[in-house]
Amino acid sequence: MKKLILISFLCGFFVNLCLGQDIIEAEYFFDTDPGVGNTGNTLPVTQAGVIDETFAISTTGLTDGLH
Repeated sequence: MKKLILISFLCGFFVNLCLGQDIIEAEYFFDTDPGVGNTGNTLPVTQAGVIDETFAISTTGLTDGLH
């Protein structure tokens, strides 16, 4: 019985941890990560319960191949 209670508690904790995240900003980059604390190209994000966005990101100037 104690194991069942512990497992239930842990499942609830991890579900809450995963669902408790808020997206407040977004960014992208090609080829080189600018690093922690440095902003790549920002994307406009409106905070909401559900975020369903589509972005048009220009690839002008990129060479053929993987990036």
